Amino acid sequence: METRRALRLCVTVAFILGMGALRSARSGEPSAVRTLPVTVHLLHFEGVPVLTTSITETEARRVVASANRIWSGTGISIVVDAVRKEEAIHDMAALGWLTTSHEDEGPDAVLANLAPIRPAVHHDKSRVHIYFIGTLPCNGITMVPDAVFVQDDPHLREVAGGGHDSRARVLAHELGHVFGLFHASEPDRLMSGGSTGVRVTESDIATVVRFVAGTAVHQ
Repeated sequence: METRRALRLCVTVAFILGMGALRSARSGEPSAVRTLPVTVHLLHFEGVPVLTTSITETEARRVVASANRIWSGTGISIVVDAVRKEEAIHDMAALGWLTTSHEDEGPDAVLANLAPIRPAVHHDKSRVHIYFIGTLPCNGITMVPDAVFVQDDPHLREVAGGGHDSRARVLAHELGHVFGLFHASEPDRLMSGGSTGVRVTESDIATVVRFVAGTAVHQ
């Protein structure tokens, strides 16, 4: 009698687990959560206050947490393992460029002038570095493969259903580029450039799932 009860219990548990896996597969939801460790850098520029971030460690952690919520449901959990207040490298040419107007020169020029001032790091494909900086010619930018820069005061176009935390939205957008996503034309989407949109599509999620499968740490 006890053997039959145990057998029925095993069958019931197997059925429940099987149905859960089936629902997950049908919905496209990831089957596991993977952590992506990030190191946050609060950049300071000696003698160049306009480039020095005003964001505190507490604010930085809140911004990352808000960006993490935007990506919730994709199977990735962004985890801050360190926040560092760092002095940027004092490259005079790069600092001169970054403190003058160059909005029409495009992202390649921005990256070319951020690279010389970025403090040295140990590159690890399973880690992303987030840099907060006082100002940029753009709201934020991705330095492939492992870094994103976000300025203190992004200016975004408001859209219906959009996010209310501009820095978190910019950070989530730039992380999307790290995950392998490109710009989208629909203004309500997270990968739309310059808007408050936060909508993530099934295609976006599929790309992120492939990214975390190859780089992030399994929980």
